Parts: sequence; C-alpha cells; structure tokens
Amino acid sequence: MSVKIKIIKSIKHFSDIEDIYGDIWGVSNKVPLHNLITVARHGGVILGAFNKQEKMIGFSYGFPGVNDLNSNIPKIYLCSHILGVIKEYRNLGIGEELKWAQYDYAYKMGYTKILWTFDPLEAINAKLNFHKLGAISNEYIENCYGFINDHLNKGIPTDRLVVDWELKHSLVQKRSLISSKVDAREYFEVGKVNGTVDKIEWELGNLKEIPCNMILKLPVPVNIQKIKQNNTDLARKWRYQFREVMRTLFASGYKITDFIASTTELNHFYILSKNR
Repeated sequence: MSVKIKIIKSIKHFSDIEDIYGDIWGVSNKVPLHNLITVARHGGVILGAFNKQEKMIGFSYGFPGVNDLNSNIPKIYLCSHILGVIKEYRNLGIGEELKWAQYDYAYKMGYTKILWTFDPLEAINAKLNFHKLGAISNEYIENCYGFINDHLNKGIPTDRLVVDWELKHSLVQKRSLISSKVDAREYFEVGKVNGTVDKIEWELGNLKEIPCNMILKLPVPVNIQKIKQNNTDLARKWRYQFREVMRTLFASGYKITDFIASTTELNHFYILSKNR
C-alpha cells in the first residue's frame, strides 16, 4: 500500500499520535503531548504515516539513548520506543515502511544504531524485526514494564527482547544486503510443538543436549493473543518456557539472527546462531 511518511512537527499531528495510541492500546496513560513535542525538538525521530486523504494512520516514536556510561566514550543510539498502526491498516506493510523511514532519518542524523524492545511471543513483530529489517538480539528482559492491564499485555509478564539494528550502511545498501541474504540448509529444532492453534504445547526436552555451534530453530506460536484469550495459563507457560530457553542460549553465546515463517498453522521459528 502506498503511504506517505513524514517527520512530525505540528501540534495537531502530535495530538493525532495521542489518539492513535489510545485506540491501539486502550489505555488512558497516553504519551503526553508535551513529551512528544520536546523529544522531537531535541534529537528524537517522530514519524507519521498518512493515507491518500492525509489522515494519519500510524506513527513511530524514538528518542536519544546512551549506553556504556562508564566508558570514556559513551555511545549514543536512537531508542525506538513505540510504533503503532490503526487496525484497518494493519498487515499492509506500513509498520515496515515506518521502520525503514526511521532508519533513513536516524542514519542521516548520525546515529549508529537503533534499539527497541518487543514481546518475543508476538510472531508478526518478530518476522518484521529479524527477517524483514535484518536486526539481531542477544538480550532478554524479564517483566520489563511490570504487569500492564491493556489489550495486548494483560494476563502475563511483560518480558521483552532488546532488538539491535545497526546503521552501518545507507538505506539502499542495507535493504540490498537483506535481500541477498542466504538461508542456512541445516538447523537443530529446540523441542517439539504439538496441539492446536489455541492449545499449542511445547515439549522442551533437555537444553543441555543442544549441539554446540549449530544453527537453531526456536518455535513461537503463530498467534499468542488467541492463546491468551482461550487459555491464560497456557500463554503464561509459553512465557516462562521461552524465558528459560532464551536466557540459557544467550548466556552461551547465541543471538537471534533471523525468523522463518513455517507452513504449519501452529508455529513459526526464530533462528539463532553464534556466528554473525
């Protein structure tokens, strides 16, 4: 779908972002208008996606962050905190276009990387982050935001993966590198999945039996929201199992490097390797 991506500057458009945020997450604690304006004026990247009628249908919100504070040269990055698209325009590639526009603006502003968090059980977001955008992850945060009682997070801890998107290349070069990436031919699948779409179980087995240095396939449900609606206990079990596996694999040197959509209706796969 053809959309127009713009840097947001006007108070009206900042107010539109507040409204979209409320519509998506169904909560009253929106990002304050004054916060959006201040971030935009001081190195942040706030973008809006507009349809042909010039109606805002999505946005992304990022602000400057810093790590390695104890080093002689702290590193500045863009923290991409929120991205949202209104319901009737989802699954049309608008989120991806917002991310690529964010990449382009951040690269031209001198940022060297973009970091953000997302729920690792949300397969659609995982596919975007790792397969389409070419980001990586090797950091897992338990219950990152505490317990949130909104539409998407209700019922289970807010565990998050930290996504690391390096800005070493221009936009054109980066997209070319991703399109030319070659998939591996052999993987080791961690555990086995069985059941139905809304009652999918993961039999983990012994994590110590994972072969060293093989590329791994890690299953994730196709639709965690559907599981939560029907069986909160099962969704919580997936959260705790996934937490255990990710923390174990990250500690042994693995990182997420890709995501593969499978042909089954039950699950897709994260791809993890030690060399990249």
